[in-house]
Amino acid sequence: MNELYPLRGNTLEQDASLCLALLLGYSVSMYAGWEDDLKRDNILARSLELLTSLPPSPLKDDLLTVCKEYSTV
Repeated sequence: MNELYPLRGNTLEQDASLCLALLLGYSVSMYAGWEDDLKRDNILARSLELLTSLPPSPLKDDLLTVCKEYSTV
């Protein structure tokens, strides 16, 4: 996750896929510390921004579902 965290996708869909993978990874991390919490919060904010631009798709639905687990969207 630490290697993927600074990366960005070349398209909205790639970036959304990356955010989804990171959020899922942080959600199952047994050894998450405060730094991981900050990274997760940054990815969540990025994901919420992407949701406003993504066209309807299964990827958007999945990302929205995961985001709802962390916050109220």
